[in-house]
Amino acid sequence: MHRIYFALAFLLILTSCSTSQSNFSTQQEPIDEGRYRVLVYSHTAGFRHDSIEEGVALVKTLGEEHDFKVDATEDSLYFASNDLSQYAAVIFMNTNRNVLDEAGQAAFKQYIQQGGGFVGVHSAAATEYDWEWYRQLVGAYFDDHPIPQEAQVIVTDNVHPSTAHLPKQWTHFDEWYNYRTNPREHVHVLATLKESSYEGGTMGHDHPIAWAHEFDGGRSWYTGLGHTIEVYSDPLFQQHLLGGIEWAAGEVEGDVQATRASAYKKKVLMDAVTDPMELAIAEDGRVFLAERAGAIKVWDPKTQKTTLAGWIPVYMIIEDGLLGITLDPNFSENNWMYVFYAPESGDPSRLSRFTVEGNSIDMQSEKVILEVPVQRKECCHAGGSLAFDSEGNLYLSTGDNTNPYDREGSPIDERPGYHRSDAQRSSGSTNDLRGKILRIHPEPDGSYSIPEGNLFAGDSLHRPEIYTMGHRNPFRIAIDSKTGWLYWGDVGHGDAPNDRGGWGWDEFNLAKGPGNFGWPYFTGNNQPYNDYNYESQEIGEPFDPSAPINDSPNNRGAQELPPAQPAWIFYTYGNSEEFPELGAGGVNPMAGPVYRKPENAAPYALPEYYEGMPIIYEWMRNWVMEVETDEDGKALEISPFLSGMEFVRPVDMEIGPDGALYVAEWGDAFWGSNENAQVVRVEYRGNRDAPLMAMEPVSNEAAPNVHIYSPKEGDFFVFDEKQPFTVSVSNIAEGPLMTENLEVTTYSGFDTHKLPLETLQGGAGLFSVSNAYAHTPEIYMMDRFAELEACYSTETGAIGCSHVKLQPTHKEAEHTVGYHNARRFTHGTHPASEMYPTTALITMQLRADARLLYSPLRLNQVESITLRYKPHANGTLVLYSDKVRKLASLELETTEGASVSQVEQIVAADLAVSHDEALDISNLDRSAYENWAEITLPINATEKDGGLTLVVKSEAEGMVFELDWLRFNLK
Repeated sequence: MHRIYFALAFLLILTSCSTSQSNFSTQQEPIDEGRYRVLVYSHTAGFRHDSIEEGVALVKTLGEEHDFKVDATEDSLYFASNDLSQYAAVIFMNTNRNVLDEAGQAAFKQYIQQGGGFVGVHSAAATEYDWEWYRQLVGAYFDDHPIPQEAQVIVTDNVHPSTAHLPKQWTHFDEWYNYRTNPREHVHVLATLKESSYEGGTMGHDHPIAWAHEFDGGRSWYTGLGHTIEVYSDPLFQQHLLGGIEWAAGEVEGDVQATRASAYKKKVLMDAVTDPMELAIAEDGRVFLAERAGAIKVWDPKTQKTTLAGWIPVYMIIEDGLLGITLDPNFSENNWMYVFYAPESGDPSRLSRFTVEGNSIDMQSEKVILEVPVQRKECCHAGGSLAFDSEGNLYLSTGDNTNPYDREGSPIDERPGYHRSDAQRSSGSTNDLRGKILRIHPEPDGSYSIPEGNLFAGDSLHRPEIYTMGHRNPFRIAIDSKTGWLYWGDVGHGDAPNDRGGWGWDEFNLAKGPGNFGWPYFTGNNQPYNDYNYESQEIGEPFDPSAPINDSPNNRGAQELPPAQPAWIFYTYGNSEEFPELGAGGVNPMAGPVYRKPENAAPYALPEYYEGMPIIYEWMRNWVMEVETDEDGKALEISPFLSGMEFVRPVDMEIGPDGALYVAEWGDAFWGSNENAQVVRVEYRGNRDAPLMAMEPVSNEAAPNVHIYSPKEGDFFVFDEKQPFTVSVSNIAEGPLMTENLEVTTYSGFDTHKLPLETLQGGAGLFSVSNAYAHTPEIYMMDRFAELEACYSTETGAIGCSHVKLQPTHKEAEHTVGYHNARRFTHGTHPASEMYPTTALITMQLRADARLLYSPLRLNQVESITLRYKPHANGTLVLYSDKVRKLASLELETTEGASVSQVEQIVAADLAVSHDEALDISNLDRSAYENWAEITLPINATEKDGGLTLVVKSEAEGMVFELDWLRFNLK
């Protein structure tokens, strides 16, 4: 009986297979194949959705309406027994559990690898749990779900054919899946769920619900929607599904690489930078960078090299320095550059205009446009960002210039003598330029006019330059070139709630017009502080955001202030209930840019996905986010930007005229002087294997071979002493050597910066490195390197060059070419010495087994080396030649009183500035300058010794040895 039953069952299976194959046979004569054909597969081995029939019917209807043919099956043997290549896409319509045997899996995998398309609907993510390849194809596996309910779907891709028609914020009823893993890093997310809009979400703030990607040769599109019968009659869902089918079938374009870090490349433009601050990109591709110490560098795409365009002497105590840079909207015609900096003299901070000539700045062309008076006695907050809008108006951000320390709540100390701790005199004043974002219109003669629409018309109590007020430290700003909206990050106070008010929120802000953004009376979402009397310590009433009053005796402006505006996005050290996407940790917000694709975008420009999207970034937390907004600018969704791509303390981001994203990375350490500081261009590659740009045509002629015989790489030089040079040229294709075609250029450099000094002609002569700096003779640098560049050019355009780097006899310890188990350390914001108050003391701090490398150095020219050092533990310092031959050693002992005090003996600083007047050094941290010792170590180096390595040997934990500088005493 069992055998008869089995035989009947087997016949039924054969009959079923035969029927299935006859229904879908590829041998049938097609009547009307349409544009393409798809297969709908809806087999279930577990829970079966009662909406499957509606789903299959919808696909057939879409096929009739849009001219593609539809086959449908639930036969698990179909994949292995039919030719899948006839289908442009295979749709898994609410499949469930294991629905393919090994043969079916092999056939389906081969289909995808040969360029097939996959569409997964809803429980397609609850299918084939034991097949890892399928998990990668679909993107993520289903985990669990709450009961069906209404929720907010946030559409993050507004250009993909499956989501372009959807509202940015779509209220939809469905069964909402939680997935076992977040697929974002491996797929392109099209839409997410707002978990706060429904009950039962477990994935947190980043909950993808629809996505697409290219996988293993094919295309995969998935939507988590599609549980209920009713959803298949929803026109929005119908178009959503149609767009997914058409894209997976390869019939319509749709970029699914836009958010994939693997589709981008970080091209390093500048890797020898120190404390980068702000970027400016010219139409011709040149990238200008402002460094805090006063250097302005330029990367030229023609040469792919970075040079020093100019140097501005700046005041660097506390947070001052060279802070901002931007180019005139007509820079290609007028060559005007605008910078904001603190003059070395300590005068008011300046907004100045300079003229750029080639890749150099004419330092004598400065026109001071605007001055911002500041106090430089106490810390903090300088702002300093610059940006132009589409009308030619220039925006400048300024900080509140107020001491925030020892002030719980907002700094509103009105006691006599404490005005530097009262931000009511700056941010809260209508007659002060600090704690503001200013808007002016520069005029050709170096003056400026006031554009219409600023916050105040201007009178004795109101400065007309003010566009927005009530800021603490708006460090980086950006302007949407289309809407004119202004974005910035405002660094907050960071206080926990207390009797004087709530959290000291950090803010990302958006201004669609002029306004007051509250500081120091309000923070975050207009949360008020309480008035407070520092003398009596009495806590008053909370301030009123609708009608704030500034009655501080330090206020020089009006008492009645404009109503306060709430922050766009706000958060603090802990997790934010309102914006959980931002996480927790240190806080330092920076906002912008907003992407608008330029007319002449490069092939590597950001894709259309980012059109109109603001980008925000966090200097402390090392993240970059994209913000999906509605038409009014409200933040709907905050998602990781290029998840998986690392940015190390991004300090500025700009969209260039080529449409690419340029990023200045500060590097690891908080205080700066980081070895891994750099400027990069983030280039979009998508699926393209072709080169990103056409290279400049080059001559077929081999470049001349140029060789510098003297001086040699690593030779030492002495300032203002003449030294000979000798250069030879060979491999000239035609004609005799033309002396006038051989140019030798001398450069003077500091740390990583270099500036051309003079150009000499001929193969031999004398050169010198002046102790006077080229553009500002009153400033000289004690620690400089020199470089000789010899170039020979032929009449056909071939150029050959050679370089040698020369070293000074005095070298600051931090100017190494590499180190291990050590760090560059800046001693707070204090000056390097009493004589040189505008430069911080920077040292190298070494642990056990630490190594410092200085190269190139021709040590055979050196008789002895003098070190200025401070021991922190017992040990031994060994000096090696090229890590191999021992030159000298020094026993480290921590005996107190054996060293020379900085207070008694002035030593060389990194940047020396002469002063005629007495200096107030009463507030110096003397411990940083005490207990330093100097020792001279004889060495016996040979011709082969071309580098110096310092190695620390010790049993101690923590810092063993601190080095300030080295002096090479020549023979």
